[in-house]
Amino acid sequence: ELGLPVMEAVQRHNVMACAKHFALNSIEETRMKVDVRLDERTLREVYLPHFERLVRSGVASVMSAYNRVNGDYCGESRHLLREILKEEWGFRGFVMSDFFMGVHDGRKAALAGLDLEMPVVQRFGETLLAAVERGEVPLAVVDEAVLRLLRRKIDYATRPDPTSYPPALVRAAEHVALPREVA
Repeated sequence: ELGLPVMEAVQRHNVMACAKHFALNSIEETRMKVDVRLDERTLREVYLPHFERLVRSGVASVMSAYNRVNGDYCGESRHLLREILKEEWGFRGFVMSDFFMGVHDGRKAALAGLDLEMPVVQRFGETLLAAVERGEVPLAVVDEAVLRLLRRKIDYATRPDPTSYPPALVRAAEHVALPREVA
């Protein structure tokens, strides 16, 4: 059970862990265009158990993958994000897209359960706002995403710091000297 000791260490040190890439991202060269076709049993028995272990251990966030699974991009897969991750497993953290081009259709991604587009807004900005204003995306979907992000932010911001830093350590002479030497 590799996931449990790792998660215990992460929680002990107050680090916000992100499980990635959800899911079936195992072909590096074609990850942007591959469409992995598989049955539900293979999905659940081979590709999802390690993610479920991390979710049940308290991982803070999950990053979707670039690839498609059974026709849907992972960041736009209602089955993966909403049905399995959030509803079945009870994941309370937030789901972010893979970086740069992790979202192709902002409306579909929001409805599927993606909470945050990373690292910059390409599909969630004005396009998503317009979809909300047209009634294509319920405001409750946006509220859910905001709640998930704020819940984690507040949770981690209010945890006690496991390490105390005396003022002398924060601005120690050797800490000031090192970046100057590098520069």
